[in-house]
Amino acid sequence: ELIAKIYVYIHPEFAVWATSCPGTHSSRKSYETLETYGDTILKLAATMLSYEQLEHNPKSNEKKINDMKNSFITNLNLYRFGQKLKLREHIRMKDPDPKKYDPPYTINSIDSEEFLSCTGKNIADGIESLLGAVFLSNNLHKTLLFISDIQLVPMEQADLMKYFPDCDITF
Repeated sequence: ELIAKIYVYIHPEFAVWATSCPGTHSSRKSYETLETYGDTILKLAATMLSYEQLEHNPKSNEKKINDMKNSFITNLNLYRFGQKLKLREHIRMKDPDPKKYDPPYTINSIDSEEFLSCTGKNIADGIESLLGAVFLSNNLHKTLLFISDIQLVPMEQADLMKYFPDCDITF
């Protein structure tokens, strides 16, 4: 199964972090920080691929590069990929200590567990957080190879891996 393959790349602590939704009070961290890392790396990969594709096109400009980049990393594409991974089954939405939740446009207070659901946005964010977890568990080179392997952005096919050495980068 593909989700098992992903977890091979991720340190177990980061796997829990990457699959804990905001508002899960029992978890110290939600996936939002890892999502930021994953989103940044995914945008880097898509921008590099877009630039490589349009570099020699005399009619290309920054807008065309940006539009092509955005076509690779839409939330719908990430959601579809998350559905393929059955990520919904792995995201921690339920809380052992649930808080009361009043959904918008409702009149009565309703127990939060009845309304805990994993939205499409949660799924898309979960994919990005898993990429962030892969990055923190490995390095940028391996993360970009992973993005290519799971066919989100074809980095290897575009011969872009030469720009990213397989080493740890410290700042």
